[in-house]
Formats: sequence, C-alpha cells, structure tokens
Amino acid sequence: MVNNFIWRREQLRSPLARRLIVAIVLFSLAITLLLTVIQLYSQYRHDMRGIEADLRQIEQVHLKALTRSLWATNENDLLLQLEGIAHIPNFEYVAVREGEKLWSQAGARRSANVIEQQYPMVYTQEGREIPLGTLTVVVSLDDVYHQLLTQTLIILASNGLQTFLMAGFAFVFFHWLVNRHLQTMAAYVRGMDVRLPASPLILAQKGHRIPNELDELAAAINHMHEKTRVALTALQNSEEQFQLATEAADVGLWDWDPQNNAVYLSPVFKRQLGYREEEMPSSYEAWESRLHPEDRERALATIQDCLADRMSYYEVEFRLRHKDGSYRWFLSRGALRRNEAGRPVRMLGVQVDITERRRAEEQLGHLAHYDSLTALPNRVLFADRLGQAMIEADRHGRLVGVAFLDLDRFKNINDTLGHDAGDQLLKAVAERLTGAARKGDTVARLSGDEFTLILADIGHVDDVARVAQKILDAFTQPFHIAGRELHMTASLGITLYPFDVKDVSGLLRNADIAMYRAKEHGCNTYRFYAADMMAKAVENLALENDLRHAVDRGELVLHYQPIIGCAAGEILGMEALVRWRHGARGLIPPAQFIPLAEDTGLIVPIGEWVLREACAQCQRWQREFKRPLRVAVNLSARQFGQPPIARTVRRALKDAGLDPTMLELEITESVLLHHDAEKLESLRALAEMGITLTIDDFGTGYSSLSYLKRFPVKALKIDQSFTHDIPDDADDAALARAIINMAHILGLKTIAEGVETQTQFEFFRSEHCDAAQGFYFSKPLPAAEFATLLGKSRLATG
Repeated sequence: MVNNFIWRREQLRSPLARRLIVAIVLFSLAITLLLTVIQLYSQYRHDMRGIEADLRQIEQVHLKALTRSLWATNENDLLLQLEGIAHIPNFEYVAVREGEKLWSQAGARRSANVIEQQYPMVYTQEGREIPLGTLTVVVSLDDVYHQLLTQTLIILASNGLQTFLMAGFAFVFFHWLVNRHLQTMAAYVRGMDVRLPASPLILAQKGHRIPNELDELAAAINHMHEKTRVALTALQNSEEQFQLATEAADVGLWDWDPQNNAVYLSPVFKRQLGYREEEMPSSYEAWESRLHPEDRERALATIQDCLADRMSYYEVEFRLRHKDGSYRWFLSRGALRRNEAGRPVRMLGVQVDITERRRAEEQLGHLAHYDSLTALPNRVLFADRLGQAMIEADRHGRLVGVAFLDLDRFKNINDTLGHDAGDQLLKAVAERLTGAARKGDTVARLSGDEFTLILADIGHVDDVARVAQKILDAFTQPFHIAGRELHMTASLGITLYPFDVKDVSGLLRNADIAMYRAKEHGCNTYRFYAADMMAKAVENLALENDLRHAVDRGELVLHYQPIIGCAAGEILGMEALVRWRHGARGLIPPAQFIPLAEDTGLIVPIGEWVLREACAQCQRWQREFKRPLRVAVNLSARQFGQPPIARTVRRALKDAGLDPTMLELEITESVLLHHDAEKLESLRALAEMGITLTIDDFGTGYSSLSYLKRFPVKALKIDQSFTHDIPDDADDAALARAIINMAHILGLKTIAEGVETQTQFEFFRSEHCDAAQGFYFSKPLPAAEFATLLGKSRLATG
C-alpha cells in the first residue's frame, strides 16, 4: 500500500518562511525523529525483554513446581499456581495438559497477537526422567503494540503542533518524511487479514538508500503479520482437532455463567440426548428439566456444594431424559472459576454417556449374586440371605430350615441326552422349586444339580417337613425336555438353625450330609440332619482317602466270572471284576467304592490297573491251558479322556503280550450317546486294533439303533433286569427275544447277563443267544479258583 501525497504551491507562502520552516523542521525532525524512533524501538525491546524474562522465570521456577504438583496429581495446587501465572502482565492463558487430557487451566485466550510457548513437564525420580505433560503459556502482544501506537500518535501530534506553530510547511515536510509512511502502515494494519497471505508492506521511498527505522518497522509489521497468520492457523487447527476429538470421543461440553445464568451446550451434548443443534435450547432450565426425578436433588445439591466451595470440583452421575423418552446415564465433571472477590463466575465441564457402563455394572452385579443359567440366587447371595434369616430368627425366637436338594441320577441325563438337555432340565427344576417354596423363602442353585432352600420364619419342625414333602411332590409330574418325557426325583437333606449348628457353612455342610443320607435310603425322600450323619460323612471321607492308595498298597484284586457259549456250554472267556480287600475293613463291595471312584476320578488309574492285570492274567492262562480265552474288561466314561484310551489299551496289550482279538471292552450306552468326534475316533482306533467292543447293560438306558450303526460295536450284553423274571414274565421274555433277533440282523453277538437258573439258560439257548454268564455257572472267583474252573473242558449246563 502506498499513500501518495500531492504537493500544493499554496503550502509554501514565502521563501524565508520556507527556508526557516525547512531548517527548523529538518533540525526538529533530525533530533525528534531520531530520539522518537530510538524510544519506540527501545520501549518495544524493553517490553519484549520483560516478557522473555517472565517466560524464563516460568521455565526456571514455575515449571518445576508445576511438575511436582502434576506428579502428585494435586489439582488444587496446579490451579493456584496457574492462576498466579495468569496474573503476570501480558499473560493471558496458561494450561497443563497430559496428551489430550486437560489437567487444569487459568485465564482465557482473548488476543489475536500472542506469543505461545510450550514447555515439556518432565519429572526426575531416581535419575530417571518421566514425561508427565506440557505447560502451555500464551502471552498477549496487544499492550506492546498499543503502547507503540500510542507513543507514535503522541509524536505525530507533537510534531503536528510544531508544524502548525512553525507554519504548516513543517507539518507537510514531516508528513512527507514520516507521517505518510505511518499512515501507510496504519492502513496496512487496518486492512490486514491475518487468515490469508498478503502482499508485504512497501513504503514509498526513494530507491538505492540505506534502510531506516521506518523500513524496520514495516519489516516488523510484515513479520508480525506472517507470525500472526501462522499462529492463527495453528490455533484454528488446534480448535478443529479439539472439536474432532470431543466428537469422536462423544464428550459433551458445557459452560455455565452462574451470575447471568447463561449456558453453552455443545452440539455433542445435545446429540447425546437425541437432539439436533437447533432443537434444544442452550439453557440451564433445558438441562434441569430433563433430570430424572430420582437424581434431581442429588445433582442440584452437588452443584450447590461446588458453588459454596464445599467441593473443589464438580462430579456427579445422573440420568437425563432422551428425546425418545428414555433415560440415559451420564457422568458430568466440571471446574469452577471465581473472581478476585471469590464469587463464582464460570463453571466449565464435560459430560460423558455412561449408560452402557452402568448396564454392564448392573449385569456384573447380577452375575455376582445370581446363577446365570437358572437366574436363581447363587452361593454368595444365598449365604447373605441365610445370615439375614438367622438374625431375624434370633430376634423373634423362630427357626430357620436349610434344605439341600440334589437331583437323582442327573448324570444320566447329561450322559445320554447331552448337556443342553441337562441345562433345560435344571431351568425347569428351578421353576418348580420356586413354585413349591413358600413366599419369602429363598431357592438358590449352588452348582451342577445342587439346589438349596432357606425356609425362614419356621415355628415348628413339622412345618419344615410339610414344605419338604411339597417340594418332593413337585417332581411327580414328568418334565418335557428335548422332545422326551423325563421322570425325575430328588433327594433332600434338611438341617435346622439354631438346633444343629449356628453358622452358615455348618448349616450347608449338615444339609449336604443329610441329603446323602436320603440318597442312601433309596432317593426321592428327605432326611433331617442327625449327629450320627457326621460320623458317616467322616467315614466316607476316610474311605476315599484309603481308595487313593489302594493300588499302591496292592489291596485291589480281580475276580473272574466265566462267559459260557450257549451252544456247546464251553467257557469262551471271562469278565474281570475288581474287588477291594481293605487292610482293616476286609472285602469292600464294589457297590460301595466304584461310585466313589467314579465321583472322584480315581476310576481312571483303577481302570488302567484292571486292564493291565486282566490282560496279563489272560495271557498266562492261554499259555497254561493251551487254548484261546477272551477276557472282558469294563471301561468307564471317564477313561475316554487323558491319556487317550487307545494308547493305554495298546500299551497294556503290548506289556502282557496278549492278542488284541482276545480282549473285549465293555462300555455303557451313555458313552455312545455322547456323540463327540474324539470319543468316536478312540472307539474306531480300538476296533481297528481287533478289540471287540461290547455294549454293557443294553436296554436299560436310552437305547438307540443309530449308535449301533455309527459306532464299531460287535456285541450286546442283555441286562440282567430282563433275565431275572424269564421265562415267567412274558414282557421280559419278549424284550430279550427282540434284542437277540435285532442284534443278529445287525450282525452283532449277544450275551445274557444274570443267568441264575437252568430254565433261563435253556430259554437263551433256544433263542440262539451266543453266550451267557451268571451265578448259574459260577460266581466271580479269585484267579486261583478260576484256574481250577478252566481245567474243565465244559461246565455242567444241563
């Protein structure tokens, strides 16, 4: 920009005046202009040095103190120090940030002409430097420029007066030398748009001259314009980044002036409530009217506590009504700014939607106290409610009954129909128990098929018995699960507070012991806890401990029962049956320790021992009697795990030197009904070795022809429950006959179990059953006695 000046002859009245004025003006200008420029420049440099000194002081003194406060996360101390810095002359704004997180700030950005400095905040601990955040300081240059402009105007005014007093020409001359350039600069600055690049300021002076102070000032203006433009661009980018960050993080901003009740609500704030920018007014009333009635008092009280300086910052969770009418949870945090008089003048904060977090917390709280499958209280909530019931009973002189319920033969459901069907059954049982319990009683699920009940506010023991019978009666109707009709029963153990014991764990233990006593009495019944039950439980625990060492102590022995060919009556082989000869208790029946071994997993090492011993004994008898003999060994479902059963069997055969075709492995229907690829692969591997797979107790489970085709089964053992009443029971005879015919059609051999009379044997012989075993031929015998039996070519079979 160039401000052209037009000379007029009227401005020069006489040659003397012209020479005098020119001399005076030249002299005055030479002195005044020199001094003025020096003064302006010195003042500018002085102001800038003062600002630079303040910045150095902040870096050398305040930065360390702020870093220590940030390391200690002392937000109050941070705010006090920042407010102290903000009160330094020309310091507009100061803030401490950790990445995108704003820890604290003081002052506000008001000026366009600023110097912004950022200092890294590094905390040194034990010689290790730990970066914590950034201190941002914004210094305004407006006062500096204002002082420069003010002083310049004063000089212009004084020179104008001198020019006026020295007869106008001095003013014109001064205007030519100085004022026109200043006007050019002023016009340039007034028309300057710092957002856009502009042509540099050029003064209308003769070329080929030494640059003067005006040129420096013009250069400074040009430099200032460029720096301001760069700073403004950076500021705009920072604001855009902050806006994008808040929108991406879905963080709403709010700003409230308590004195004027003026409120700013950001677009994200309104969008969190389902509104567009123009649909929701930015007002205190618009926010307050949407508070949930249950949260209003608490939220407003928190604001008042902050305003009354009872809280250093504002933080509260509440619900706000969404545009769709629902309520959503929000976390609102804010900080309050006060004026010098201590009055609150501004409250600024953020709002975050925490609805999903609250739902997750509620869900976790529910999962911590309720069973995920049946939605019944779990062990934790059960114990809490039982404790409360015990307190109430003590207060009112009443009793509390604790019932422990276990489903009878529930494992068969999982083994035959699968765990999905078992889960459906457990949910159905939970519904029936809840329906059978009294109002105010608690039904809980502890684990598996174990349920517990708290029978509170009991006046007499008979009341507990009536409730127990009602619970058992709830099982009289069948359950319809997975397209099947299931008849289930339950065993119930009951203990009473405060008669039996006075603590929660003791009550559960007693009820559990009583439940097992109910199972020992045939299931589908209930038993009250008695002191002698504890002794029985201790005895069972001791039995389990002894069983764990039975193999190592050599207490397990095998007895053998012959398997007879129906056609010729010869001994085809034998079934190996384990017996436990306890060192102190003598011979323990299998029915007493086999279920215990199954429950504890001890059946796996016991089963492996039986397999190895039976294979070895069979091989010895084959060498002794010079005849082929087959040995049958029972496999438990638990043995189809780790290590793989095929590897265990292969090693046992190899160690004994027994031909795999001489080994029969008996498995129950429950093993086959649990269709999984690993089990199928194990059975196929056994069959490929030449081992005969036999289904034991066929007809007692959920028999299915599909698994006879799917699995490599070679023989069926007809359960002794069908044999017992043959031939008197026509139904049993018909079922046995059907099983034999079906097996032969499918190419399977049949073996009749439990044959105790000649009539039964003749029946199976007439029906072309392949083999039979039972007490009619021989009871299970120790190895030495069974060897004598093998000395006979055939048994007397009538």
